Amino acid sequence: MLEELGMPISQISKKEGVLPILTETRIKYKKPLFIENSVKIEMWLSKLNNASAILEFRMYNEKGELCASAQQKGLFIDTRNNRPARITAAQREMFEKILITDN
Repeated sequence: MLEELGMPISQISKKEGVLPILTETRIKYKKPLFIENSVKIEMWLSKLNNASAILEFRMYNEKGELCASAQQKGLFIDTRNNRPARITAAQREMFEKILITDN
């Protein structure tokens, strides 16, 4: 996701001194997915705070059946002190491209 938004991890860690981390992951399984399944994943940002965000996921099998939904909480940390780092105005603008709050 970060690469698609124009924020490769290698770039932001070197240039801006921050790294993304996940603080929580929750998954609700509805139907089994098997190794031979073709999986479609929808992903969007449902909440954007000053230093953290919530990502939402839906996973479908090749029949279009919802098999799982997930939520991850994450934030950026400052690589110098391992403390949360606020996102910049430029980062906020990039993240708002995938922000959907009414799903």
